[in-house]
Amino acid sequence: MSLISQWMIKEVRTVSPDQTVLDACLVMKQYKIGCVVVTEDKKPVGMFTERDMVTRVGAGGMDVKKTLVKDVMSSQLITATTATQADQLYSMMRAREIRHLPIVEKDVLLGIISIRDLVRFHMQTVDKTILDLSNELSFIRGVLDESGEERVKSLYFETKKLEALVVKDSLTGLYNYRFFQETIVDEIARAKKFGYPLSLLFIDIDDFKFYNDKNGHEAGNTLLKQLADLLRRTSRTTRLSNPSQMAAGNDTVARYGGEEFVIILPETDKKGAFIKANRIMNDVRNYSFANKEKQPSGNLTVSIGIAEFPSEGANWDEIVRKADESLYKAKYAGKDQCL
Repeated sequence: MSLISQWMIKEVRTVSPDQTVLDACLVMKQYKIGCVVVTEDKKPVGMFTERDMVTRVGAGGMDVKKTLVKDVMSSQLITATTATQADQLYSMMRAREIRHLPIVEKDVLLGIISIRDLVRFHMQTVDKTILDLSNELSFIRGVLDESGEERVKSLYFETKKLEALVVKDSLTGLYNYRFFQETIVDEIARAKKFGYPLSLLFIDIDDFKFYNDKNGHEAGNTLLKQLADLLRRTSRTTRLSNPSQMAAGNDTVARYGGEEFVIILPETDKKGAFIKANRIMNDVRNYSFANKEKQPSGNLTVSIGIAEFPSEGANWDEIVRKADESLYKAKYAGKDQCL
């Protein structure tokens, strides 16, 4: 089975070209998804997304009850097959700013994959490699335990380095996706137990591809490290001595993937999360990033999506999805804002 087959969502929600925009919106609301595939005689012919809703229907003042999907859908449909390599698909979707891509073979719709699913795939692949190396070093250390103190000590420190790599992003030094996933599960369980809210911030650098293309990837990496440091310094991030642990009640700042970052805010409702998000956006606007004045908006900015537990989701996956959807709306409502 190919990697794409393992990661794609097989239960794809569809509408026909002759259904109304309202019909499509109701499907997306019912299943809490950001897009539907438009099919005709079971053959995919287009996509209708929240972006289309904002930029075409909303901006054009169209009546959702009268406007047909075929009049506003994205008809230049880009698809992939299960044979497509995950890294190739990820690069293509990032370059074309595609968030959802149908998987089609012989005109048959097999599933759909999101850029978020591919980010998860890459992060888990890296994490597994690091864990395998860490386990191997631990085994060797045990075998040599009685054969030389200096050799054991050297292996011990190498193992500790690998243990830190398991939970840290190598570029920014922030926690990685794997640690974020484990932490948000634990924090939501704690929030349920003690009955307090939890909020999640989903942060994305506006026009990051433009910045990379204009200034080079090395400058882009410097920008990512500077933003990571800014997020770390403005968050409650006291840690315990073990790098794989965290102090209860503190924020967790992590790199989600690419130019996306997440912050878990325990014991914080949505009102408090908006205050935090606006503070971050203001700090970013005022930070002296190199060449920020060359950005399309004239400044380096971020957009932020916000979700609150338990009012907007019963588990971590729903909260992440809601924050991601809010970020998506913020991006296409003008950027440099939080929703």
